[in-house]
Amino acid sequence: MNELLVESCAVLCSTFSAILGERLKLHGQIRKRKKRRYWVRKWILKRSSEVQNLVDHELRSNPHEDFKNLLRMSEEQFDYLLERVTKHILKSDTNMRQALSPKIKLQVTLRYLATGDSFKSLEYLFRVRKNTISKFIPETCKAIIKELEEFIKVPSTEDEWKNIE
Repeated sequence: MNELLVESCAVLCSTFSAILGERLKLHGQIRKRKKRRYWVRKWILKRSSEVQNLVDHELRSNPHEDFKNLLRMSEEQFDYLLERVTKHILKSDTNMRQALSPKIKLQVTLRYLATGDSFKSLEYLFRVRKNTISKFIPETCKAIIKELEEFIKVPSTEDEWKNIE
């Protein structure tokens, strides 16, 4: 009786294993990823070469008002803020690609906060992919809050909130 039970279990296990193997093969075929056509799009690669971005090359050389209109702060204020947040948003380059500079991250974040532009429009303006923008904007905002905390006053009581309105 025990031999029959052991033999039945062995047959069931091998059958189950074969069925499971077939299912895994099917599952693997369905979930195959498409091969990427590009690692980085060619127009984005121009960010680091001839056309870094609009703010550095054009607006800093033009009248002061243009820079302020784009980022809603003066060049001096931008430089001060960049100096303070750089240590929080600086990333290292890798073998695969160069990290975005803190300057570009801050420019994109300030433009987003100033205008509420879509990530897609910021992508074309600054030559940074929208999925990358979505990752570093919250990080940059946290860095700004942390560095400018001494200047930010949040009401602590309900009465102080009412006085703001």
